[in-house]
Order: sequence, then structure tokens, then C-alpha cells
Amino acid sequence: MDVLYYWKDYAADLREGRIGYFRSAREKLDELQQRSPDDIWVVKTPPGHKGQLQLLGRLVWSDLPTTKVTAPAGDSLIHYQAGHPRSVWFDEELALQHCDEVTAWLRAHHPGSLRANFQGVNGQLALEQSAAQELRRLTASCPSQPFQKASKNA
Repeated sequence: MDVLYYWKDYAADLREGRIGYFRSAREKLDELQQRSPDDIWVVKTPPGHKGQLQLLGRLVWSDLPTTKVTAPAGDSLIHYQAGHPRSVWFDEELALQHCDEVTAWLRAHHPGSLRANFQGVNGQLALEQSAAQELRRLTASCPSQPFQKASKNA
């Protein structure tokens, strides 16, 4: 099982060094952890493309913190391994050209999240194995670079 995470403020987070974690509601985090996720696929809505998704990268889930950070009151944190070889950042220009495919994929698997504009728990989704395999096929030929390198260049 994998996770899809809508990373609205990714550019600011990378610039400010907020790497290795995402905010989450405790209930949602518990639900995801119980299913032992492998990877987190991160997406965003590109500027000027309302209703579409751009696939940013794939990050390796971690059950333990990978950085020193304290969750804000009332929040929990999803952790990921930024330096893991499987944590990658996709070429943003090429990913922008494939928004239609990624959006169609999401509509087929989680149509309610698009309608809910990824608000709250609609921005953190469990991906069944078949859905995750489709994403892997979609991205198999996409140029990528190690996430840690990409995050330093942001």
C-alpha cells in the first residue's frame, strides 16, 4: 500500500528546509500506519490548471521521525526518508505535460478528492496496490533525480 499526499506548499516547505515530514490529523495517520505504507506519492495543482494534478515525486515512508521536529498542537506528522535512494523528484516540466494522465488516474481511483479540492483528509489517501502499480507504470520512463538533491536546489 502507498499513500498519495497533496503537497500544497511544497515550494515554501523546501525553501524553508521543512523536509522529512508532513502534517496530518492523528486519526488519518493512525489509519495509514496500520496499513504499513511503502511510498508517499506527492502531488499538487499546478498554477493555472485548476482541477488537474501534477505528480511531484515519490518519497519513502518512515514510521519513525527522520528529522528533529515537533508537531504543532493538535497535529501529527507523517515522516519520510528524504535521503533514501527510492525517494525521487520528477522533472517538473515533463510532469506538467502529463497532468491529464495523472488527473485521469486520480479520477478513476479517488474521484471524491478532486471534488473536495484535497481539503483535510481528502489530501491524504491510501493507495491500494493496483493503483500504486499504475502510478509506477505511469512514471517508469519519467526523468527523476534523488529527492535530497532536488530539495537542496529548490
